[in-house]
Amino acid sequence: MKKYTYSDQLYSDFYKDVYGFRPSRDDSFYAASPKIKQAMWDELGEMFERNQKIEEMQKTKSVENFKEYLNHFDSYSEAVSNIVEFNDFQHPLDVENYVWSLNILFTDFGKTFLKDLMHNFEKSYDSANEIPSCFK
Repeated sequence: MKKYTYSDQLYSDFYKDVYGFRPSRDDSFYAASPKIKQAMWDELGEMFERNQKIEEMQKTKSVENFKEYLNHFDSYSEAVSNIVEFNDFQHPLDVENYVWSLNILFTDFGKTFLKDLMHNFEKSYDSANEIPSCFK
């Protein structure tokens, strides 16, 4: 007897991981035979792996591009200071969003860069002046 590795319960999640949205209710997977379900599951696995490789390549390129941008400054610390000053961050989440928008947040370099930006930002940030959003 053939052992199947697909999961009816996880198909929707796996599909969303690959395509960015869930399958329709009438997706052919739900009515397919176990053999066809396994083939569809395996295809999703291949596509998922390919997507992961593409994302990794994009992140690597984003880090390279940003490091090239940083070379326009006299030093790394000057770059960090200028970026904080120029962007006029109002909240720590603004700093994180900036690094995320560069597509480097989930890289080793991005994590270090975020830490350095936060350290520079926190020198001037006063959370006591923050107005809770419910009062805005």
